Amino acid sequence: IAGTIVPGAASSLTLAAAFALLLHVLRRYDAQMARAHSGIWLGWCGTMSYSLYLIHEPVITHTRNLLARVFPMKSASFLVPMAVAGLAGLGAAWLFYRWVESPIERWRKSLEPPRRFSAI
Repeated sequence: IAGTIVPGAASSLTLAAAFALLLHVLRRYDAQMARAHSGIWLGWCGTMSYSLYLIHEPVITHTRNLLARVFPMKSASFLVPMAVAGLAGLGAAWLFYRWVESPIERWRKSLEPPRRFSAI
C-alpha cells in the first residue's frame, strides 16, 4: 500500500542514515585505521563485506523476531537478544564467505588469463 510505513522501517532507516553519516565523517581516517593494530577487525569485515551485505539483514531480522517472543521490545533486556542477533548475522556472513563467496572468487580468478608484463 503506497504511503504506509512498515513497522520498524523508520528506526532502521534512522540507524542506516546515522551509520552512513558516521562512515562519511570517519572516511578521512581510513588510512590511519587500516594501519592500526586495533583496526584489524575492520579489514576482516571488509574482506567479507559482500557476504555481510547479502546475509546480515535476513539473519538479524529473523533472529530478532524469534527472540522478541521471549524478550519484550520495550525493556532494556532486549539489548542482549539484539547483540545475539548481530553476532548471528556476522557469523552467518562469515560462513557464507567461507563456503560460497571465497570458493567462487578463487574459481573466477582461475579463469582469468595470466597477465603479461612488458619491460618497456
